Amino acid sequence: MALPEVTLQRRLGSHATVALAQQQELALVSTVSAAKRKVTDLLQASASLHSSPPDMKPAVEELVVENPTAKAGEATLSGRFEGTWEVFSAPHIASLGAACGARFEPIRYRLEGDRLVSNVRFSSSLAQEGWLSASGRLKPAISNDVVEVAFDKFWVDFGSNSLRPSLGSEGALDRVVGALGRAGFFSHFAVFPVLYLDDDMAVFRFPPLNSNIAVRRVA
Repeated sequence: MALPEVTLQRRLGSHATVALAQQQELALVSTVSAAKRKVTDLLQASASLHSSPPDMKPAVEELVVENPTAKAGEATLSGRFEGTWEVFSAPHIASLGAACGARFEPIRYRLEGDRLVSNVRFSSSLAQEGWLSASGRLKPAISNDVVEVAFDKFWVDFGSNSLRPSLGSEGALDRVVGALGRAGFFSHFAVFPVLYLDDDMAVFRFPPLNSNIAVRRVA
């Protein structure tokens, strides 16, 4: 029995709609995969933020457009993203290092619950090598796409192999550095929009310089 023409048209239209939706979904997955793959390929070419390929900055911007995580700031504190993250792109830090003849690398963030520890290795031909570190809390901000960092401990370790991952008992120098760090820490500079977040990469913005910082999970 032949189907009425109207019914046939409806069925054909329905199949066409489903096919189009599937094509759009596949195209979106392909685009997302392409952006992530591009960043990954560039990292394989050079993982140093001080010798980052010129294509890295636009590649990170492409990644941001395809952020897969809604309410990324809020999600950061969900426990799913605990671990150690390392900066691989931060144009303002690379520029600062070049201007003062220093290198700041690696830059690592360790997240455990809402506790955040930052360890930054510094080196310069004019100064001793060492580590600049801070620890505190990662807090939700007013917007669910933003996080706030509240550091309350600061310390310095001299020597490339002398890092204390966290601050235990404090010596005299630790107390001085801690006091200086707390005096120089401005909370209104420590609010970061989270622009991209997945299981092994994230991008957040440093608002004072409107610069993006891209990190990857290393542990």
